[in-house]
Amino acid sequence: MPKSRPASPAPKHRAQHSSRQVAYRFSRFSPAYRARLLRGLCDLQDFCRRFACASLRQLLKLPKLADHEFSKYVMMKYEDGRNSTRSTVKHALLGCQHLAPQLKGQLATVWENMRVWEEQRKPRLRPPLPIPIWAFMTGLSRAHAKVAANARCQREWCVFALMLELGLLCLLRPGELFKLRWNDFALPGSFS
Repeated sequence: MPKSRPASPAPKHRAQHSSRQVAYRFSRFSPAYRARLLRGLCDLQDFCRRFACASLRQLLKLPKLADHEFSKYVMMKYEDGRNSTRSTVKHALLGCQHLAPQLKGQLATVWENMRVWEEQRKPRLRPPLPIPIWAFMTGLSRAHAKVAANARCQREWCVFALMLELGLLCLLRPGELFKLRWNDFALPGSFS
């Protein structure tokens, strides 16, 4: 006698079962990351209520429509012009993929729009120290070392000049420069 499949749960039980699965999947994330995902999902849900042709729950079941509507969401947030919304949008999309794992790989347009948005943002890198200022600081440090009143002060100025030279010529960040130890250096004759 063939085994019969158990009857599918009633819609109310199915929704409770689904929400327990989502809670279980989200429980593996840190509280901070989970909060960012939920903030993004709330923002996306608000967008769906106001501008989309379907609710977020319905869109999660229809990948092609989700790709279209979520692309509009990304573009609207991009045109908003605030860089802080980029993180919210990204976490909204990641949250959708955690809610509906079948969406992974189905939101090509959305992720392409996000990639372009990230490429267009201006990086906030510190400018390097200009060479004339570096040369001036190194020379001034050496001059202070020559006229220093005591040997300790003279040594400190010499070390400072050396650190300036090493830092610029070896492309070291200040944190890396201050962590240097004697055993970090190897002179050409010390390899044999």
